[in-house]
Amino acid sequence: KPIKVSPISFKEIKANPVLSKSPIVRNSFQGVNGYPITYEEYMEMLRLWKNGGMDINILPKIEPIIGLSEEVVLADERDVEVHLVEPILIRLGYTEKDWIRQMPVKMGRGVRYYPDYCFDAVAKRGDEKATMILEAKYSIKNQKALQDAFFQAKSYAVRLRCECFILAAKEGLWIYQSVKSDFKFGRFEHYTWNELNAPDAFHHVLKSVGKKNK
Repeated sequence: KPIKVSPISFKEIKANPVLSKSPIVRNSFQGVNGYPITYEEYMEMLRLWKNGGMDINILPKIEPIIGLSEEVVLADERDVEVHLVEPILIRLGYTEKDWIRQMPVKMGRGVRYYPDYCFDAVAKRGDEKATMILEAKYSIKNQKALQDAFFQAKSYAVRLRCECFILAAKEGLWIYQSVKSDFKFGRFEHYTWNELNAPDAFHHVLKSVGKKNK
């Protein structure tokens, strides 16, 4: 459902003190498809559209992630891991010694899969297990993406006999707890990254999946 916007000339973009600094602008918009822009750049574009007489209320609003540097652009899954996932894991009491990244897990007919983060993991071939896994995605923007991520992570969690698993993306965290050795798609806790800066919400997550409570 694209939204048609008023055109902004390239001359105007090049003269703008914010947008002119973008590498894609300096490269004259070569290879523009899929190129991420920063929160600051998007806000500047909104300002230009508004000054041009456009009603910007019809356009999406982006909520900046509190505590994330304006220089950080989340361009892929690894950016989400480095700038969002691993900092929150540290806040939850974990260190890098507490998880294994990309631990190989044999599933099916000898096919190996690699959950992003395994906690309290045993990597012995044929006897792999963990108390919790975390699967990171770049974006989980709708129900279909959440469902796909859920079934992928659930297959790992069941195979590794996990008590819970976490899905993480730039939109936040989804926490699934095992009930009677099973996980249900609609039974989860969800928190945006900004919500995790609120003491009450963070305390709840700490009690749920913090290191001292696992």
